[in-house]
This record gives sequence, C-alpha cells and structure tokens, in this order.
Amino acid sequence: MDNEFKLTREQRRMIDGLEKDEDKDFTVKALRSEWEWENSFDGVFDNLGHLNVGVTLEGVIVRAVHKLPPKVREFVYGRCVFVSFAEGGGQCYYKRTKRPWLIILGEKADESVVAHEIAHARLGHKCDLLGNNMEVAFKTETEACSLAKEWGFVGLGTEVDKEIIEAVERKDAGK
Repeated sequence: MDNEFKLTREQRRMIDGLEKDEDKDFTVKALRSEWEWENSFDGVFDNLGHLNVGVTLEGVIVRAVHKLPPKVREFVYGRCVFVSFAEGGGQCYYKRTKRPWLIILGEKADESVVAHEIAHARLGHKCDLLGNNMEVAFKTETEACSLAKEWGFVGLGTEVDKEIIEAVERKDAGK
C-alpha cells in the first residue's frame, strides 16, 4: 500500500493558484487529513458502504480492502458488492448493475481469499459457473493468486487449488 501522502498535479495547481501562504498551508493540511482518513479502517469501512455479511466477515473484508493499493481500493468501492453464502469464494460479473462485480465469500474466508476474489474482478475474469474448462480455470486462478501475492497477501487465496492442478494434470496425461 502507498503509505506516503503525495499531492497530485491537479492539487498542486490548485494550491499554487491560491494567493496567501496560510490558505496554501490550510489546503495542504485538509488534503492530508482527507488522505489519512481514506487510508484508515474507518475510511475503508465507510467507502465500502453497508456490508450485510456478518460482523466477522465484515472485519475480514475491511482489513483486506485496507491493505490493497489505493487504485484497487477505488475499483472495489465503485465496482464490487460483497455477499456471504458460499463455502469458499467466487465472483461473477453482472453488466446491468452499478457495481457489476459480485464477490461471493464463505464465512470462513480470510483476507487472502477476499483479495483473490477482488483480483479476479480487477483482471476482468468472467465466472465459469459450470467449471468445465480446466485450462481456463488454471490460468485465471494462477493470475488471481499472483495478483493477490503482488498486493502482499499470503494464505489460501495466493495458492492455486490443488483440485484444479490435478484436473489439468490428468487431462494432460490423457493426451
């Protein structure tokens, strides 16, 4: 996560346009305060909106999203909805909604699984409800695991499911 406050070019231009130094100082302090809040657990919680997934899973989601890079967090805030009713996890794309990525999580999901499912959404992976194409499943799972690792997560969400690996190996052995 980017832990350093930096002004954008647009913010610098706005501040440079102010005449008084005290106005410039106040504006920088206000922007820093806003940045600090957005990078706090409270800021992440507020930006995620209402999470109707239970207190335990809600905490896991907030902690996971808090650890994401700021641009990925913005993607999550604007494009993802979280639901709890699956054992493991999953994601689906629904084009006709304001937040088209439905992140489906089991109650036992950890932060790495949350990050893994967000990675699928961020990478634009479509859900394969029947799971028939193991090569595609292996590729998308590997990509999501790699991205979750790149974001600094460790755990189940950063490891390709052994069943998928075994299915691909069986298919390759049968060729």
